[in-house]
Amino acid sequence: MKIKVIKEVGYLVFGVVLLMLTGALYALEEAGCDPKTGFCGTVVEGTMVTPVKGPDQAAVNIIAYTDFLAPTSSRAIRTLDKVMESYPDDIQVVFKHYPSLLTENAILAHEAAMAAGGQGKFWEMYEKILANQKSTTQETLLGYAKALKLDSKKFSSDIKTHRFKNMILQQVREAKGLGVTDAPTFFINGRKLVGTRSAADFKRAIDIALGIVPASPEQGSPEEDAPVVEVNIQDAYAIGPEDAPVVIVEFSDFQCPFCGRVLPTLRDVLQRYPKQVRWVFKHFPLDFHPDAPLAHTAALAAGEQGKFWEMHDLIFSNQAAMKRQHLVAYAKELKLDEEEFTKALDGNKYEEKINLDIQEGRRLGVSGTPTFFVNGRRLVGAKPIEAFVRIIEAELQSAKAKTPAPRNGG
Repeated sequence: MKIKVIKEVGYLVFGVVLLMLTGALYALEEAGCDPKTGFCGTVVEGTMVTPVKGPDQAAVNIIAYTDFLAPTSSRAIRTLDKVMESYPDDIQVVFKHYPSLLTENAILAHEAAMAAGGQGKFWEMYEKILANQKSTTQETLLGYAKALKLDSKKFSSDIKTHRFKNMILQQVREAKGLGVTDAPTFFINGRKLVGTRSAADFKRAIDIALGIVPASPEQGSPEEDAPVVEVNIQDAYAIGPEDAPVVIVEFSDFQCPFCGRVLPTLRDVLQRYPKQVRWVFKHFPLDFHPDAPLAHTAALAAGEQGKFWEMHDLIFSNQAAMKRQHLVAYAKELKLDEEEFTKALDGNKYEEKINLDIQEGRRLGVSGTPTFFVNGRRLVGAKPIEAFVRIIEAELQSAKAKTPAPRNGG
C-alpha cells in the first residue's frame, strides 16, 4: 500500500541531534555499530565523529552549519554561546561543517578541527580557529595543535592525508540538500535560522521550541508548504484498521528519547480515533545511537513470532537497557522461542528491511527521529496531541467533503 507523503527540503528534525553520548562532548563509535544506518551521523575511516555541546537530554537541539573562515559564522557562534548560558539544561548544539567557498584553506581549517577532535579537543581547536580566522595555514594549525598538547605527528598525518576531507564534503552536500546556501545556518528543533542573528532572535526561536511562546504565523510550518511524494509502507507493522481514512507513518529510532516520549501521545490518538487512524512504524536507527540497530532487529525478530508491538513497548520502556542480554531477557519475558530469536538477533536477516526503511526515509528528506507523515502532512519531533488532532480533523473533513452525497429516490 502507498500513501502520499510530504517531502520537505530545508527542515531538520530535532531527533537528529538527540545524541546518547554518555556525557562526552562528541561520540567516537566503532564501525561495527552499523555506520550505514541513518543520515545524520558522520563516519570517517571506521570512526563516527559528532561534535556536540550541551546535555544529552536537552529539549532544544540546534544544528549549526558553520564556516570557520566566515566572520558571520564567528559572530553568530559567539552570540549563541552567550545565549546558551541562559538555558544551561535546555540546549544541545551539534556542529556541522559548511566551508561555503570550498577553498583549500577553508577545508583545511575544518580538517584541523576534526583532527583535534580525534584527540578529544575539537572545541579547543574550534575556539583557536575562530579567534584567528586569517591564519589557517598548515604551519599555524600545527602550532595550535602543539599549544593544545596534541600528538603532533598524528595531527600532521591527519592533515596531510586529508583524512577528514570526504566527511566534510559529505556534510556540505547534506547541507545543500537541506536548502543551506550560506553560513551560518541553524536548525533549531527543525526551524531554520540563517545568518548572523541577535541574541533576541536566538532566544525567541528557543522559546518557541520550548513552547514558552507561540510561533508566529509568518514563520510557517513544514507540513503546510512542502510538495507531496509517495512512501511505500508495504509490509510495515501497523496498528489500526486497514481502511482507516488517516494513516500516520512514523520514522522512529528505538534509542531516541523523544521517540519514547511521544508514544503516550500516539496511543491517545489511537484511543480518540479508533476507527479513523492507522499508525505505521518505519525503522530509522541513527548512526550515533549504537544500540539502535540491534534493538530494531530484536523488534522484527519478535514480530516474526507475532510480538512486534510487545517488544516495541518493552524496548521503549527500557531505553537505558538495550544491549543484547537485555533484548534476550525481553524475549524470555514475552515467551518467545529463544533459539529462533537469538538466531535472528545474531544474523543479518533483517538488515535489508531496516536499510530499505532508512533509504525510504532519506528519499523523503527524513534526517532524524521521530518524523511523522499524517496523510502526507509532515510533523517533526515529539509533538503534542493537538498537533496531530489538527491535521487528523482536517483530513477527516476533507474526506467527508469528497464523499458523494447519497442520491434521493431509486
